[in-house]
Amino acid sequence: NELVDSFPVHQVVVQDGKLREVCVTLRDAALVETLEEPSTPLLQQRLDSLGVSLSEGYRTEVNLAQEPWMASVASALERGFVLTIDYGYKAADYYSPARSRGTLTCYYRHTQTHNPYQRIGRQDMTAHVEFTSLACAGAAHGLQTLGLVTQEQFLTDLGLGEWVSRLRELRLRPSQLQANRMGMLELVQPEGFGRFKVLVQAKGVEAPRLWGLEGGADLAGLPVPLRSETHMPLLEGKYPHEAQQFEAWWPFDKGDKTP
Repeated sequence: NELVDSFPVHQVVVQDGKLREVCVTLRDAALVETLEEPSTPLLQQRLDSLGVSLSEGYRTEVNLAQEPWMASVASALERGFVLTIDYGYKAADYYSPARSRGTLTCYYRHTQTHNPYQRIGRQDMTAHVEFTSLACAGAAHGLQTLGLVTQEQFLTDLGLGEWVSRLRELRLRPSQLQANRMGMLELVQPEGFGRFKVLVQAKGVEAPRLWGLEGGADLAGLPVPLRSETHMPLLEGKYPHEAQQFEAWWPFDKGDKTP
């Protein structure tokens, strides 16, 4: 979960019809970019293998670290599944004209920035995952791709709607009910975590039916997963006084939690 997007990437640019790699040098005590010959032919080979042709000035990233990682994952698995969850796209979308500036971005104190040469060592750097190459890397090492879906679809097919409905059966305090409901729904917001992709790969399991890809999850007898102190306090974070207000609004005494 959000591992591959933290791998180092090579950033490339098309200049005068040729692929150039973005390098960094020191000039007048400042870090500046230079465009050089690709440091490895694997960069062009990756794009060629995907049938990608980039236009003049197009800037993007190539993640070469994912292949050895996927090889190690596949070699460690005798029988089972690999689920890779992260922000990203298939190759056709990753290298589409709409993303001609690439996906490399930075985060500093929960604020998105686009300059990797500021706050060095004090801000997170990330690039979206190109899932087509990741799936191909797995296939080269014996992993069969079973599906690539959004996290919204994956969790919905796993029965998230039923979990949300069953929260009311647990006689939680109003603030606890709302906090758990908010936490569950946050995972499938189409403009947020719901945009994550879930790549499902398998080895030695033939052709199983997976609820997360097909739906039909049987949740009978399974307890509702509730938030704990280790989870992000979304309700309190977005609405600092909401928990206290919920309890104040509740019309029953503390010994009666029945709505």
